[in-house]
Amino acid sequence: MDVALQEPDLAADVINYGYLATDAEALKKINAPILGLFGGQDHGITPDDVPKFEHALKGPGKKIEVKIYDDAGHAFENPNNKEGYRPADAADAWRLTVGFLSLNVEKEGAEPHHQKACRTRIWAGRVSYTLYKLCRNQL
Repeated sequence: MDVALQEPDLAADVINYGYLATDAEALKKINAPILGLFGGQDHGITPDDVPKFEHALKGPGKKIEVKIYDDAGHAFENPNNKEGYRPADAADAWRLTVGFLSLNVEKEGAEPHHQKACRTRIWAGRVSYTLYKLCRNQL
């Protein structure tokens, strides 16, 4: 979320954890389409918070897609989360993440604005690696 608020050239943002901004002035800074993947049992970003966030972004015409995994809690995509890891939900969330990035992050030969986004690999872990491969036309 912080990156989408601070980087106007960001090509796409995937949110799983952290916090959800709902301040209208702050959300005006977001230019990137957003994919939100959340656990319905998460106590950090609750299922009640997600529709408020979605509505706050859609109001000014921002692009957002949201999926809530009803039985999943916090960190459901993390295999090190021994009690909360949900392999089927994690696989689906990963499929959606890769598809979303494939659609929203331009590959080499694209306009310079999006090439910058490809060079600025700001996501962590496997999302960063996937973004790198997308930018190199390997996915």
